[in-house]
Formats: sequence, structure tokens, C-alpha cells
Amino acid sequence: MKTLIYSVVIFLLFGTVLSAQEYAPDITRIRERGSLVVAQLPREQVPFFFRDNEGNWAGIDVELARGIADGLGVDLEFNRNAQSFNDLVTIVANGDADIVISKLSRTSTRAQLVQYSEPYIVLRQALMVNRLLLAEKVRDDEVDSFVRQFTGSLGVVANSSYAVFAGINFPSATLVEYPTWDAVVEAVFSGEILAAYRDELEIKKVIKSRPDSALNVKTVLLKDTRDPIAMALPWESSQFAKWVNIYLESQNLNLTVDKLLNQFELAAIE
Repeated sequence: MKTLIYSVVIFLLFGTVLSAQEYAPDITRIRERGSLVVAQLPREQVPFFFRDNEGNWAGIDVELARGIADGLGVDLEFNRNAQSFNDLVTIVANGDADIVISKLSRTSTRAQLVQYSEPYIVLRQALMVNRLLLAEKVRDDEVDSFVRQFTGSLGVVANSSYAVFAGINFPSATLVEYPTWDAVVEAVFSGEILAAYRDELEIKKVIKSRPDSALNVKTVLLKDTRDPIAMALPWESSQFAKWVNIYLESQNLNLTVDKLLNQFELAAIE
């Protein structure tokens, strides 16, 4: 009888130890806090994150954040203190958020500070070129060769991945940084700059939303470029990063630009 009681006590104690060690330290921190803190920009980026007609945050990034929080059994909390994409990386690197889910491009520079999940969508890069300024430089049949050796003013969002991509892909361009994408768009339409540089999704949104697009700008898709969009985590959160990748794989997202726009852009304007 004593042996049985002793065995039961040892089993209970051993079970308690196993329960305490059930989760890796990086996941345990989140579960003990009771909330997942997600860094996300405060301004809207349809269809990734935006306010719906009831004033609630919606979009694919918001849905992914909710899914991860639910999977961990915790509440969802957003940190929207970042003013730029680079700020998002700093916030998570400093431990002020558990993860960035904010249409964040995966770059080698940022990867020196944080670790990335697998991309959940890969966008192509594109140029939106002022037609009048372009016609002053080249004939229609020379556009492709001109783009490969691009010279002239190239607008990008400041502190974004495209400021980095521009230096790599268009070293002869005169880089002009603007605080917002809307400012870049206005600059290319007005002829202040020759071209705007960003991903195909953002440029497609401009083309769809502005009736004067066909007359004023030309879109050039850079087929040999990629812009992988991924989540960023603190470099030490290795187990959480593995869990996030398993979660993404389980969702079978198969996202495309057109699928995202059709699914979420209508929700943003209804």
C-alpha cells in the first residue's frame, strides 16, 4: 500500500514537472501574459489591414493575427506605435511585440535584427511611370531597355523595403523618398517624378481607383523580381517561429493579388 501511495505521489509530481515544461520559453511568455502582441502600422493598407464600415480592423493580416492568437489560446493585442515599416522591425527586435504582421517585406537588412516566417504571399515589383515624361525620353519600343537601365527620378516610401530595393535594382536612378505612398502617387501623376516604385498590388489599386490612370501613367511589371511578404519575430523566438510556420502551412492560403483584392477591397468600401 505504501509503495502504491509513493508511486502515485511520484507520478503526480512528475506530471506537474512535465506540465510546467510543456511549452517552450518563448511560447510560455505569451501564454502566461494571456495576449499576443502584434506590431502593425496605424495607417490602412487594404487589403492587408484596414477599417471596415463598422470601424473595426479587418484584412488578411488581421485575420492571420486572430488565428495565431486563437491557436495559442490567448487574447489579441495590437501595437500600432510604428510610423514606418522599419519601425515595426525595431519594435519586435526590442521585445515590445511578439510578432510583426503588417505587409512586411522580407529583406536581408532586416533579417540581421529579426527572424522571418515563411512568406504568406509573394508579390512582384512594379513601376508606375509618368507617360508624358517617359515619352520625352524613349519611344514605346524602347521602354523595356530603358527600365533595365533606369535613369531619372524614382519615388519610394521612406524607410520602406523599396528604398533598399531601389538601390539594388536601379543604381543609376535618382531616389526620391516620400513619407507616404499617397504622396508618391501624387508626385508621379503630377510629373514631379518620372516613376513610382512599389509592389504590383499597390500599383494595381491605384490603376483601378483612378479614372485618369490610363491617360497619365504606364505600369511596368518587373517579372524577374520578387517581394516576399512575411511575419517578423524576435531572433530568440525560435520555437514560436516554427509554430507560426506550421500554422501558415495548415491554412493553405494560396494567396494571389487578385484573390486578395476581390476578397477584401470590396469589404473596405462597402
